[in-house]
Amino acid sequence: MPQEPDADKPKLIDGSDALFSIYNRRAKEDDGAMTERWKGDAEGILIFTGLFSAAVAQFLVGSLQNLQSSSQDASSFYLARIYQLTPGSNASSIPLPPDPAQFRTPKSTVWTNALWSLSLVISLTCALLATLLQQWARRYLRITQRAADPQRRARIREFMLQGSKKRLPLRLMIEVLTALLHIAVFLFLAGFVIYLFRFNRSVGVIVAVFVGTCVLLYLCISFAPIIFRDSTFYTPLSLLVWVIWMGVIWLGLRRRYYAAWRGPARGPEGGEDIVSNIQKSLDECYQRITKGITRGVEDMANSSSYLDTSVVSRTFETLDGDHDMDQFLAGIPGFYKSAKVERVSDIFEQLNSGHLPNLVISFLDHSLSSNLLTAEDKVDRIKNCVKAINSDPLLLQCTFRHALSSVNSILFEYLDFVKFAQSQVINANLWIKDYARCIVAVAINRISDYHHNYWTAIIQDHLGFVNMPDADSVRLRNLIHLITQLKASQLNATGGFEPGGVWHNSMMEACRLEVVNAAPEHQHEFCALWNELARVAQSQEPAASRLNTIHILSVIRNVYIPLHEGAEFPPYEYHGPSDDNRLLASAPSYRVCDH
Repeated sequence: MPQEPDADKPKLIDGSDALFSIYNRRAKEDDGAMTERWKGDAEGILIFTGLFSAAVAQFLVGSLQNLQSSSQDASSFYLARIYQLTPGSNASSIPLPPDPAQFRTPKSTVWTNALWSLSLVISLTCALLATLLQQWARRYLRITQRAADPQRRARIREFMLQGSKKRLPLRLMIEVLTALLHIAVFLFLAGFVIYLFRFNRSVGVIVAVFVGTCVLLYLCISFAPIIFRDSTFYTPLSLLVWVIWMGVIWLGLRRRYYAAWRGPARGPEGGEDIVSNIQKSLDECYQRITKGITRGVEDMANSSSYLDTSVVSRTFETLDGDHDMDQFLAGIPGFYKSAKVERVSDIFEQLNSGHLPNLVISFLDHSLSSNLLTAEDKVDRIKNCVKAINSDPLLLQCTFRHALSSVNSILFEYLDFVKFAQSQVINANLWIKDYARCIVAVAINRISDYHHNYWTAIIQDHLGFVNMPDADSVRLRNLIHLITQLKASQLNATGGFEPGGVWHNSMMEACRLEVVNAAPEHQHEFCALWNELARVAQSQEPAASRLNTIHILSVIRNVYIPLHEGAEFPPYEYHGPSDDNRLLASAPSYRVCDH
């Protein structure tokens, strides 16, 4: 059954219609958003002017009567005059009311009514212009979107757009309406203060102080975007102040330019440089005036590449769900390699050493243990995370450390992550190298099938086997290799070997084996390592080395004890994990093996 053509899709007749259609589609989106802003601003102005005009009119109706004498005052005057002329009346005892012919309107009343009348007229004018603004927005859409031919429609839209830019733009009209509304409010407040002074000076002073405070705050808000370029505060007065301020600077530079051009500074030594520098400052000042406040803020933000680091940090704080996290991690490598990005070390160190590594490991654990993702999706997420953490050495180091904080993670059972960790055992960073060794050691101890081709390659490469032995021999050799490496690189370091540390956790996981089932040559190798550690613990080595050695011995004793069960004189003074901690922390408790 043939499909019906899409009514919204324009029919392309001419070869150029494809490009015009792209223009029209984007223009429709832009114009729709632009006119919605216009109409929204106009609606706000209409609502405010309606309420404000009603309030001003209510005050003005009562105040206009004070501009002339009332009929009651005239009647009182003439009645009193008639009473004086009546025979037998005691006229001298009755004071006459003011003569209506001599009535003079107080200046305060004139000012009050003048200010309130101006405020009302301006408010009603704004309401009228806001209504017209809504009509103009609808007319713009009607004209620019009526034509069906793509080329005609594009031409009409471009014609109207250029015309609006050449003349008074509608966005400037909104600025003018807002400014007029502010003027109307201040006119009303000024008249209201004068009005109150007629009745009670104390009340007038209180209100005048509050109004003055509001005016001062308004001025501060107006100057804020000029003093602080990143300020969101703005009033219609800000643009005027900006133009005046930049004009004063431009005039000052212009004066310096002529002085430098004609003065003694102009000469073979440095005169030309002074003039050219002033001319450059003049050009920059003129560009800032023509661009306006908003364009100036945009240019300053675009030239401040250090903001990109804050953007990444704030994006990280707003991540919601695994999908957002996956997209975030996928974008990290490109961000680190970008030539346009200036990274602020303090923010990135805080991010890469704090929440991000922990969130990466939690994200991987949650993804890999989920039943909603396919095996391919899980592998893709591991690859994204690997690329992300490999972008920065600190992020890589901290992520490996967080992974070793919980060796029960399912992450150690996934080949892609373990292969990546194995590739880092040759890293120049000592910490990354040792963390990678621990990850590989934990993964080898967690393997259920040692004859899997990929895992076999990792084991042979990491432990140096030519032929694969039995599982317990692999695990014992893995433990010996791990302790030997840590002893060589981390024995003098502080932290890590005590209970809860990453080295302690890794060794505890590597100790999960049946040592009696291991090959004799690996058992002898383990005893030799034990003897070497026991001698270090009882030697005159630095305190940190001896303490770390005792921590190692206290962990691997769980392998050492089963290996020597049944001996006539066992080479230890403890009998299991529940022994006194004082014995476990004592170097003499770990004797040299003579068996």
